[in-house]
Amino acid sequence: MKYIWENPLWPNFSFDKKAATISLENIKTQYQVLNRVLTNIGFDSKQEIALRVLTNDALGTSEVENEHLEPQSVRSSIGKRLGLAMDSTDTINAKAEGIVSLRWDATRNAQTPLTHDRFFSWNQKILVNPVWGVERGKYRSGYIAVLSGQMSKEKVHFEAVPHETVFMEMEKLIVWSNSIIPADNLVIASAIAHLWFVTIHPFGDGNGRMARNIGDLFMARLNKDYGHFVSLSDTIQKNRSDYYKMLESTQKGGMDITPWIDWYDKMITKSIENTFQVIDQVMEKKELWAKLAKESLNARQIKMVDLILEDWKGNLTSSKWAEICKCSQDTATRDIEALIKLGFLQASDSKGRSTHYTQTKGRQRHTRSESDYGLY
Repeated sequence: MKYIWENPLWPNFSFDKKAATISLENIKTQYQVLNRVLTNIGFDSKQEIALRVLTNDALGTSEVENEHLEPQSVRSSIGKRLGLAMDSTDTINAKAEGIVSLRWDATRNAQTPLTHDRFFSWNQKILVNPVWGVERGKYRSGYIAVLSGQMSKEKVHFEAVPHETVFMEMEKLIVWSNSIIPADNLVIASAIAHLWFVTIHPFGDGNGRMARNIGDLFMARLNKDYGHFVSLSDTIQKNRSDYYKMLESTQKGGMDITPWIDWYDKMITKSIENTFQVIDQVMEKKELWAKLAKESLNARQIKMVDLILEDWKGNLTSSKWAEICKCSQDTATRDIEALIKLGFLQASDSKGRSTHYTQTKGRQRHTRSESDYGLY
């Protein structure tokens, strides 16, 4: 016996129920605090938090599969679903739209029963332009394995179930998934569903994204706000190496999957912690804009301040400013100097062409307590 699906007990998973119960209660407590915080935050801030979290989620789930989407395209797709007024010049990328609609269906329609056709629909959403030989929206008809690494240097983590058994295996998963009730441990259900689906690997491509999606579905059943405000995919992407190690060790282990569930629970906890960091960033941004609102900023400065507060990557230079704002170098320099005088930007120590600018750091960012959000 090489893989877990070859075990005579498959798919009768076992795990430490006491530890799982404690973990569930801890996660529920985190959700309760998160819900109270979100309730106390204004509607506009909540929308921005959701936009950031969902954008990170879509980008994260793609990057796990070594696909890189254009962030602005993802933001536009999500923003329009949230009913936000987005820049009309932003283009909607078909792949980005597919990833976003996949999560949207899982989390906003979490109570809707799973079916073969629903899985086929999910696969069609994300495989906009499948590679040659990959069948879209139908179960695979050949061998498949879970790999990581660059092409020609991939590492095989495990081989999936034979294609002849895929329909039968998916039928078992679907029946089990639709039998889960609210009184069950939905965190455990999420971990099991993710593992079960990725073990079957029923499609020619897109299985990892769909496994995370079915896991999200069960977490949304646990907490209705999960769909908008917590990103497990982004957390897994940031811990991708550990993710593949856990999958591999679990696939080659016995039917006791306690280590997998423990790791999965920790990822959920980290995901909620990441949401609090996003809340902190949005609140800091709101506070800063309240101060800048008293100043006479021009349209270019408003645009660039907003971009910088969206967690600007790389060096900001006057030439980059001029390029983005479509203005002259001299105009860009004047814009930047004005923001330096206001205390928003600071120049690097290097001079001349090497000069770049960063946001002036005020108070040290920290994890806020409930009282920071007006909770007691």
